[in-house]
Amino acid sequence: MQVPCFSLAAILMLAAAAPGAPLPNRLVAEDSTYLRALSTSPVDWYPWGPEAFAEAERSGRPVFVSIGYASCLWSARMDREVFADPAVAALLNEASVNIKIDRFERPDLDRLCQRFVEAAGQRAGWPLNLWMTADRRPLRAADALTLADEGQGSFRLELDRMRRLWAAEGDALRERARRELTAFADRIGPALAGPLELDDTLTARTEARLLAEFDPVHGGFGRVPKFPSPARLTFLAVRAARPSPSSAAAIDRLAAVQTTLDRLSRSALHDPLGGGFFRYALDDGWRRPYFEKLALDQACHAEVFLLGHRLTGDPRLAATALRTLEYAVRDLGHPEGGFYTGEHAESRSTDGEPAEGAWYLWSAHEFREAAGPAAGMLADIFDIRDRGNLPPGADSAGPLAMLNTLAEIRPPAESAARLGRTLPEIEAAISNGLAALRAARDRRPRPALDRLIVTQMNAALISALARAGAQLEAPELLARARQVADFILSTLWDAPNATLYRCRLDRAPRHPAAAEDYAFLVRALLDLHETTGEIRWLRQAFVVQSAFDRHHADPAGGYFDARSDLPDVPAPHKSIDDAASFSPNAVAGQNLVRWGVLLGQTARTTEARRLLGAFAAPLRAGAGSVAGLSLVADSLLHPPSRVILFGTADTPAARTARHRLAVAPPGRWVVLSVENEAARRWLSTVGALPAAAAARPLDPPGIFTDGAPMDEKESTWLQELHKFHNSPR
Repeated sequence: MQVPCFSLAAILMLAAAAPGAPLPNRLVAEDSTYLRALSTSPVDWYPWGPEAFAEAERSGRPVFVSIGYASCLWSARMDREVFADPAVAALLNEASVNIKIDRFERPDLDRLCQRFVEAAGQRAGWPLNLWMTADRRPLRAADALTLADEGQGSFRLELDRMRRLWAAEGDALRERARRELTAFADRIGPALAGPLELDDTLTARTEARLLAEFDPVHGGFGRVPKFPSPARLTFLAVRAARPSPSSAAAIDRLAAVQTTLDRLSRSALHDPLGGGFFRYALDDGWRRPYFEKLALDQACHAEVFLLGHRLTGDPRLAATALRTLEYAVRDLGHPEGGFYTGEHAESRSTDGEPAEGAWYLWSAHEFREAAGPAAGMLADIFDIRDRGNLPPGADSAGPLAMLNTLAEIRPPAESAARLGRTLPEIEAAISNGLAALRAARDRRPRPALDRLIVTQMNAALISALARAGAQLEAPELLARARQVADFILSTLWDAPNATLYRCRLDRAPRHPAAAEDYAFLVRALLDLHETTGEIRWLRQAFVVQSAFDRHHADPAGGYFDARSDLPDVPAPHKSIDDAASFSPNAVAGQNLVRWGVLLGQTARTTEARRLLGAFAAPLRAGAGSVAGLSLVADSLLHPPSRVILFGTADTPAARTARHRLAVAPPGRWVVLSVENEAARRWLSTVGALPAAAAARPLDPPGIFTDGAPMDEKESTWLQELHKFHNSPR
């Protein structure tokens, strides 16, 4: 019998277990908040790894894989209501070798399994449960979440069905799994590739698809569950900033962005008390949130609201971006500079039991009692009702019945007219009432925090903080972005081996980074260079990009989710669908275009074209899910111009010049800074400086430009920037 090998930490925890308490399983030694929380589960869980599959091979059993994450409501409920049941655990332990995966630790495995389940015509999501063979070939998915003894969703029935199938047809199931995995690998690989002619019809097709799916009343795209889709909004925002032969098309793009951002900022998806955004809504009008806050969502929302502010000048959009980042820094921030993953959808209710949204929801009585004298005016603005304000069909008769979310249904001016009050009275009531509600909410049990630190999420927040700092002239945000970058590079980047790691909890990291970690970190470091003028970030980005190419690049184009040398991935996979953020290949492609212009490297531009060719089929189809890849195509068709700033980075003139570039139309410029002679020497070694720029003195400060021709407005703006940056200070 094989004896599990526990770490010293696990042995100490075993020794410290209270008499009669369940003995920890193998997950006690893991680096994930989610997995550690299941270390006393009666299911004999393994982490993903060779030990589990060796045991499956030895015992002749299938492998049951369950993928979830700490802040997910449904993962928590299944773990609590199904896997914690001793009878279910006994059946699982007898019938299969059982593996738990934290999807934030292994996004490569998660995406692959999600795609397999979708290809089989079944519902994907979390928790994701499926069976595999001992040689890591998926067998079938289990779309079951309850302990019901019969009917759809019965986990016991699903488990019993699989046991009988395996006993009767095990060899046939293994052979079918082998054939299906081969066919699946073909469908997610070469079938996507093909010749791709880059022209404006390609991006126009994606734009038309998005505008056709746009909801002109509530904003957003598609049907429920309704996600804010920052990637789609970013694509339309960049397109709205482009000179267009059709003014109507430009208006449609901008209207979709403006309408969505306005509705989101006033919706129940946006927390008016603490800032930040929930993941998605269960209704068309954003009235019923799924109460989970993730760091990645905060970064993506902050960036798209900043884009909206650049396009429209609406101060409300800038304020929303700022409050979102303040939430992330205050409530998700690690004391040394990084960010935790997110806050749970559940928290403890008044009866002490975990309940979805308990931290955020209000009965009419609780609301009026907490809001004090401002209750009447605030109740009108937020549509607080005695019987709750959730829309029909969105838990209005379920466990959240009689409760209210906080969505700004009426603008303050409208409430002032309805209530016979002045606008200053309403605005004072809002300020005082929200402060009172915030104080009351702070007395409730707060949602738990997933303390896993993920490279991709931190990198996305570096970008958001850096861009906000430059655009809003907020040096404290730039300082925070630097701090987070230093933290990630010191804890998750192995400099001697030029290797990036995915995540860490409280020990040294051990999971290699996924493609999204590399892509987002390169992007973040490029953003830091552009917004601070410091060459160290550009040099680090260059090194990280080289490691990314070495570990993940496919010579045929694009980047694999997992490292090419990892032995435990069932099939190579390249992610292209945007979800809460841009896909890894969309970010990688945007980086390649940026490198090509920033350093004058035409080879990088060629790589970006090859990347798009690897995904020609969905691009030609104009699928809305690949808006990020369409944005890469748009950038190749309309490449940004390069501005080179010479002189010390930390001067008022240089800071203001970078600010003016930061508020310019999106997608129009990339900024290269030469802050000192060391920077000039390094840039010269990588061939980044044209002869005229390489010979230019650093003092006095100045600007060098090259690139695509500019329209009259941009030309005038750049001339003003030249005059400003060259003027004495």
